[in-house]
Amino acid sequence: MIGSRLFSTVCVATALAFAVPAVVVPVSAAQSEEAAKAKSSLKKAKTATKKAGHKTAEAGKAVGEAGKDVGVATKEGTKGAVKKGAEETKEGAQATQRALSDAPKGSTGKCKDGTFSTAATRTAACTDHGGVSEWYK
Repeated sequence: MIGSRLFSTVCVATALAFAVPAVVVPVSAAQSEEAAKAKSSLKKAKTATKKAGHKTAEAGKAVGEAGKDVGVATKEGTKGAVKKGAEETKEGAQATQRALSDAPKGSTGKCKDGTFSTAATRTAACTDHGGVSEWYK
C-alpha cells in the first residue's frame, strides 16, 4: 500500500514537472514602444547630464582664471598705490620740515650758518656756508 502510494505520488510529480510549459507573457506592441521611448529618454538624460557636468567644469575653470586675473590686478594696483603713497609721504615730510624751519619754497637744505640752499645734491649744497645742517630732499 505504501509502495503504490509512493509510486502514484512520484508519477504525479513527474507529470507535473514535465507537463507544465514555461510561462511566457506576450508583450504587446504598445508596451514595447513605451519601453523603447523610456530607454531613449534615459539615454538622452545621461548625455545631457554628462554635457552639463563638462560645462560646469569649464565654468569652474573660467571662474578660477578670473580670480587669478583679479588677484594680479589687485597686486599691481596695490604696488602702484604703495609707491605713490610713499612718494607723497616723503614729499609731505619734506614740506613739513621746510615749514618748521621757515625755509623758502624750493629749498633743498639748510646750511650751518642759517642760510638755505637749492642745490640738487647734498655735496654741492652749503659749500661756502659751513656745510649742511638739515637736508630736505
